[in-house]
Amino acid sequence: MEVLAEYEDLTDIYLADLRYSRSGSAKAGSDAAGYVEAARAAFLEMWRQKGPLKLDGQGVARSGTICRLLILPGVANEVVENLEWLAEHVGRRLPSA
Repeated sequence: MEVLAEYEDLTDIYLADLRYSRSGSAKAGSDAAGYVEAARAAFLEMWRQKGPLKLDGQGVARSGTICRLLILPGVANEVVENLEWLAEHVGRRLPSA
């Protein structure tokens, strides 16, 4: 969180990744039991700083936050849980592709 605070004025666009939605999966897959809380807190800070993606008249991204959801073998259902979390915390303002 300290690093994100230091980069607030230097960053135009954040690209966040959400890999897991459960601590057990994060521990088993990446030896990072605290991943879910840390990744979600970081995403919310990025969102607070930059908000939704903003495009110029040519469709070029100029500022904002993008969130990439990774589908990992054996825990694909956690993508749905992350989508539900995102919907609850930021609504439908995230770009989709």
